[in-house]
Amino acid sequence: TALHMAARGGFMGVCTELLDSHADPCKKDQNGSTPAMIARDKGYTEVATLLSKKETEKRVWKAGFQSLGQQK
Repeated sequence: TALHMAARGGFMGVCTELLDSHADPCKKDQNGSTPAMIARDKGYTEVATLLSKKETEKRVWKAGFQSLGQQK
């Protein structure tokens, strides 16, 4: 995805813009890597931190939303 490409290049501004446009930080590429994993592997720690935070936020929100649907 575009977010994977921006992470691979360490482009913080592009990553921020894509996330603001609702790019999915949890999406895995053909190798099973998230954008945060790619940024971390390439040594872009600030980008990796941003992406990891957004990934965690999405997973927590999704888990909370799913648990609400299971309440009776």
